[in-house]
Amino acid sequence: MKWPRIRLPLAGRLTLTFGVMILVISVTVGLVVEDHLQTSRREETELRLSSLGRNLSVISLPYLMNYDYLKLQQIADDAAREPGLARVLILDKEGLIAGYSGQRNRVGRPSQDRTSLLGHNALEPSLLERTDEKGRTFLEWIGPVSGAREGTRWGTVVVSLSLQGMRAGTQQTRLLIVQFAVGGFLLALALSHLLARRVTRPLGRLVDLAAALARGERGEGIEIRTGDEIEVLAERFQDAAASLEKQKHELVVAHRELESLNATLEQKVRDRTEELRAEREKYRLIVDASPDPLCLIQNGSFRFANRAFIETFGYAEEQILGEEFSLDTVLHPDFAAIARDVLRRAEESGIRIDTEWVGIGRGGRRLELSVRGRRVRYQGSPAVELLWIDHTDKKRLLRQVVQNERLRAIGEMTAMVAHNFNNLLAVILGRAQLLQAKAKDRTVHRGLEIIRTAAIQGGEIVRRIQDYTVDSTELRFQEVQVGTILREVATYLDNYWRVTGGTGGGPVQLELDLSEAPAVLGSEPLLADLFKNVLVNAAEAMPSGGRIRVSSECEDGAIRIRIEDQGVGLTAEVRRRAFDPFFTTKGPRNRGLGLSACHGIVQRHRGRIDLRPRDGGGTLVEIQLPVRQVAAGRSSVTDPSVVLLTEEQASARKERERVRGPSGDGSPPASGIGKDGAEAA
Repeated sequence: MKWPRIRLPLAGRLTLTFGVMILVISVTVGLVVEDHLQTSRREETELRLSSLGRNLSVISLPYLMNYDYLKLQQIADDAAREPGLARVLILDKEGLIAGYSGQRNRVGRPSQDRTSLLGHNALEPSLLERTDEKGRTFLEWIGPVSGAREGTRWGTVVVSLSLQGMRAGTQQTRLLIVQFAVGGFLLALALSHLLARRVTRPLGRLVDLAAALARGERGEGIEIRTGDEIEVLAERFQDAAASLEKQKHELVVAHRELESLNATLEQKVRDRTEELRAEREKYRLIVDASPDPLCLIQNGSFRFANRAFIETFGYAEEQILGEEFSLDTVLHPDFAAIARDVLRRAEESGIRIDTEWVGIGRGGRRLELSVRGRRVRYQGSPAVELLWIDHTDKKRLLRQVVQNERLRAIGEMTAMVAHNFNNLLAVILGRAQLLQAKAKDRTVHRGLEIIRTAAIQGGEIVRRIQDYTVDSTELRFQEVQVGTILREVATYLDNYWRVTGGTGGGPVQLELDLSEAPAVLGSEPLLADLFKNVLVNAAEAMPSGGRIRVSSECEDGAIRIRIEDQGVGLTAEVRRRAFDPFFTTKGPRNRGLGLSACHGIVQRHRGRIDLRPRDGGGTLVEIQLPVRQVAAGRSSVTDPSVVLLTEEQASARKERERVRGPSGDGSPPASGIGKDGAEAA
């Protein structure tokens, strides 16, 4: 259906045009003013909330360090009296509620809402906007509470501020803007109508002049005296007829020039095509043949990836450029959110990227990456190009060197302390035995007997420490069945947890899936301690209980034991420092020697131990012990570390043992003190 054409007089058009223009200007100015006011209010609100949150972090730090929940609850209640504040939440370093404004009954319990979980994992202060089930909007400040010097994180502060007041002010401002726009529109209609009438009267006469020219009349008798452009236009109409012939001649000349230009256009196209081919070859040599991965990301999606990127991460090009492929696919979950925020800020502000991330290749291979990037323009929109440098092998070797040096240093220090402490215990035991022989009083005799027994027990503890740290020839390795040891340890822990009520959380279920495997050369007590420590750590990582699956298989001349739990998992920092002596995440009551001792036991058996996150949550501990071949008829052999000694080294060691004692460091025999303590004293 064809709509009829509406003929509107020029005066009406001018009136309507000016009115609409004034209306658009009024609305635009109003929106700009509203946006400015809203932005100012938002910035003022965020500044107030950030200042309050940081002050609460400083005030709460000493009480979080002392676990003073009563004072922290009082701080939260006092802070919540600020106008507009919805709630104040203070979490301790374990994620438990240390203070909650208006809800004292929740102190000491874990917080399960999404904001608290984000706050517990936040590395730096941040602002979030949240809407509750009633449709109310809140602005929340989340910040970690850390010591000023040591940098230790002691807790998290969450402060919520209602945005209802700010939005009410915005609605009132918007109403005033609408009133201003309507009034301006009506005033513009009146003024534009008066102006249009002044313009259209001489234009009407000019229309008559144009009709006369169309009829071939010169119209010399029509004169318009307005003193403006309309008068000039009337004069130009008089010259229009004379200029028509001149314009026709100019069109003929332009047509001839266009024909000449078309004759050379084909050669220009060929030259430009050759230039583009050269540029494409240069791009292929520089970008696509680069040994380091390169990619282009725009709005969270990959727009380009070179050959090195495809080979490093193991995905096909069509997968990388697909809609479902993102940074979450190639980055570790601990770094994905950080990477998205860095890319967003790079696209918005143009900051350069120079950082380190942990990537995940296809098949779960972990990659240590240095990432550099900058903002570019791609198809008219901002994007970020990234250069990835793979340092996985280099950092793995560096960590192994550092770990070995740490363990060697702690072993030497522990051996020295055990040696000196052993000598002191020898003196105590000797003197106690001498005094016991001379004592007549039964009470004194009984007290000396207690001292002697305690000294002997101390010597036994020293001997066990030396077993972990000293390369002693007294340690005998035998053929042992790893499956048998695992079953015994699992049976013991299962019975123990049933009797004592578990680890303080929910019930723990042990599931064994052990395959038949040959014997290994090792120490049964040490291996039992190894498996016990790992299983206890797995149980303690599940505060609500769960299942621990233990499986084993034999391949490539080694037995591989896998222990999987359904616990809270581990971060990249915890995984990196898990085997460091005295490192623990279980609070001040634990000394952090369990996994360090496990690492020492595995190294003594020439094996390998590794921790990594488990698919679906939890932690996977993988222990690999080599299968040793022994001669027929031998039931035990010496520690493998001693077999590697040359004959000269073995003779020198025997001479030192004869002079300094069988422990190799001048200490009494392996029992810790010796049978005759008085003689040693």
